[in-house]
Amino acid sequence: MVKAKRRVNQAAESEQVWNTTPRLLNIPDTAKYMGCTVWFVRTLIWGRQVPHLRFGRRFLLDRSNLDTFIDSQKNVT
Repeated sequence: MVKAKRRVNQAAESEQVWNTTPRLLNIPDTAKYMGCTVWFVRTLIWGRQVPHLRFGRRFLLDRSNLDTFIDSQKNVT
């Protein structure tokens, strides 16, 4: 019975680790996060308007950089 409880606790701990939100987003996830199209995100990367990481052919964007970009684009009058 103790072993069964231990297995349940280990399963619950592993679910907590996997339910965290990732810091780095790929292009489709970035588009969902920003509420725009994939091509708009690609345009931002190609125009070097948003900092990004490149691993081989894969582009990754940091959530904090996206939040900074979004805040900088707000028009305050």
